[in-house]
Amino acid sequence: MKISRPIAGWVIAALGAFALVMGIYGLIDQEGQARMMGFAPVAARLPGDYTATLLAITSLATINTAVLYLLGAARKWSGFFHWTVGARSFMGLGLLALALSGKAPSSFIGAASWEWAGAVIIGATSWWDRRSLAHAAA
Repeated sequence: MKISRPIAGWVIAALGAFALVMGIYGLIDQEGQARMMGFAPVAARLPGDYTATLLAITSLATINTAVLYLLGAARKWSGFFHWTVGARSFMGLGLLALALSGKAPSSFIGAASWEWAGAVIIGATSWWDRRSLAHAAA
């Protein structure tokens, strides 16, 4: 049995599509994005505060990551799947550290959990794909 698209590829593509939607949402509605992140409303900020700009930059970075995920899945870059596990794990650690140190709202703990869940799912499906290919070759 030949696997035309590894399960990990579908997971990466789904996460990439979700990131694309969230990045676009963040560009359209910085207030909504701020609420989701546990920040004070953007409109309540003083002149010269660049929170809305930083939220827009974050959204652009999210769109960039989404494109990488979608290309990685489309091209079946197996090394990319492994890289995402490490990158998501590191991001989760950083988000948790920011929340626990008080430098970010406690909602960042949920974001850390999201990153780690993604890393586990990608890692597990990559393992499953390798196992399935080994059994198919035997």
